[in-house]
Amino acid sequence: MEHQEGDLELIGPFHALTGVWLIIIQHGFDAKISDPDEVAKFLKAKLGRSLSEVKWTRSSINVIEDASDALREYRSFPDESSSRVGAAYLRFFGALGSVYQLAAGIKSLWSLYRANEYSAIADRIESHRLYDLRNRLGAHMVNYKRDKSGPQHFHVITQMDMFRRDGKRSFVASDLGYQEFDMVHEIVDCEKLYGLVLLELTALMSAKVITRRSDHFEWSQERIEFARRTFS
Repeated sequence: MEHQEGDLELIGPFHALTGVWLIIIQHGFDAKISDPDEVAKFLKAKLGRSLSEVKWTRSSINVIEDASDALREYRSFPDESSSRVGAAYLRFFGALGSVYQLAAGIKSLWSLYRANEYSAIADRIESHRLYDLRNRLGAHMVNYKRDKSGPQHFHVITQMDMFRRDGKRSFVASDLGYQEFDMVHEIVDCEKLYGLVLLELTALMSAKVITRRSDHFEWSQERIEFARRTFS
């Protein structure tokens, strides 16, 4: 299986990696096996997962693809609707929601296939400024990073503008003061971080499941290397 020149650039690195995941899932099934119990045994032997967990894997792939597409669209058209506050508001919060969903999809795969490393991976993902900003804006003022064993505190964040034409958004937070976010720059940085985290797991699972004898080995490796070059 070969790509035409430019095909991978068209679909982007996240879809390149989710394509590898679909092949990983495919290797967990054998068309010659139809008995449900035998299917489950084969799947467990190949992937170490149950059928319900593989279905959850497929759902996570869908989330990653949809969220990464939304972020790609935002940074491709950064000035869209910048003069209309309602449209700008929806685009901005749509981008933050996509960051959160992309993080959720990637964390879900790690929790399924490398649960012993999940905590460290979740910390890496949740450390990004856009992930934190989404939580700051979405949380109730008494719940953001609240230590339930300690005294109640109030967290307040105020958006300062919606009409800026430089692609930035500015806020004042009760704990950090004034902050600016260059949205396109932050999204690119977020995609790189999350892409590297997804790449790490994809490469591990591909090496485990898609052997050199597989018809999909070179195809999968091409996609992994494309994602590695793009995110590095």
